[in-house]
Amino acid sequence: MIGRGAKLGDHPGSIRVVLGHDIDPRLRSIFLNASPDHRIVDTALRLQHRESSFHVVLVSKDTNLRMKAKARGVPVQDYSSDKVESKQIYKGKRTAEADPVKIDDFYCRGSSISGEALGMDLKPNANENFVLRQGSKSRLATYRKSTNTYQRVKRTECYGINPANSEQSFALQSLTDPTIKLITLTDRAGTGKTILFLAAALHCRGSKIHIRSSHCKPEIRQVPDLGPARRILLWCVTFGQ
Repeated sequence: MIGRGAKLGDHPGSIRVVLGHDIDPRLRSIFLNASPDHRIVDTALRLQHRESSFHVVLVSKDTNLRMKAKARGVPVQDYSSDKVESKQIYKGKRTAEADPVKIDDFYCRGSSISGEALGMDLKPNANENFVLRQGSKSRLATYRKSTNTYQRVKRTECYGINPANSEQSFALQSLTDPTIKLITLTDRAGTGKTILFLAAALHCRGSKIHIRSSHCKPEIRQVPDLGPARRILLWCVTFGQ
């Protein structure tokens, strides 16, 4: 594993462990400290010099690390096999046109209404969320399979956090609902997933609702064809405390 590496089955290629070493003084003068990221860049540079018959490629999801390596002349690539097309992901939310009179009646007279009374046949999934719209009017509702009804979704404040849009309202409603046992929140970075989870957890800490978080990424099965066969792929694995 440390010397020539270990073969990866019948496929061409091997995996090797590179032990720690003193960082190159030229790299230290640029980055000032020997952080794990800088040691990875230093390892890539050493492999470039030592394994001149191979093409060294740094593969990482860390944008900052890729930029630093690229600045030092190391070819870099992001993963591509862990990306999922947004159209393939279940949204958990739909927009539907509805009778404005029935929408008003739904919101004024009670917190739930049957699909028949609403005059809609949406064939909803359990706990699916809806934006019921007619012209400029819109209301939020979620479907409860156990009672076969649509329930109002209120603008819930959790620990001082107010939802900024319908998606965040649906998220907070679901996170604080004890009847829903598993919730997945998916979206691009910066849309408020983590802060909504934390706000919901703090909001529920005085009740019997227990929230546990798990941050997941899709399994990375393989790296796509990178061109020439004789390449070294430097995978970034940092062992911390």
